[in-house]
Formats: sequence, structure tokens, C-alpha cells
Amino acid sequence: MINRKKRPAYIQKMYIGRLLWCKSKFLSLSSKFVEKSVVYFILYVIIGEKKHWKNKGTGVIKWVS
Repeated sequence: MINRKKRPAYIQKMYIGRLLWCKSKFLSLSSKFVEKSVVYFILYVIIGEKKHWKNKGTGVIKWVS
């Protein structure tokens, strides 16, 4: 009876541990990707704005295309 009570809890702990590990791995990967995309987006906005101010609106279209 002691073994029956202990086993499910042990399995549950392992399962939760694995889920958390997978989640942390996924989160670290996605956060790296998000950081990169945010940096690229900021660069895109800065460059687009600079070109926009130089060419009075045509620069953004050129930058996008």
C-alpha cells in the first residue's frame, strides 16, 4: 500500500519536472528569437525613419520594397 501511494506521486513529479524543463528550454529559445526580432525591428524603424526624413515619405516605401 505504501508503494502504491508513492509511485503515482513520483511519476507525477517526474512528469512535471520534464514539462518544466521543456518549457524552460522552449522559453529560452523563444526569448532569444524575440530579442533578435525586436532588435531588427528597432533597427528597421530607425533606418526607416532616417530615410523617411531624408526623402519625405518615399524612403519608407523604398526600404520596405
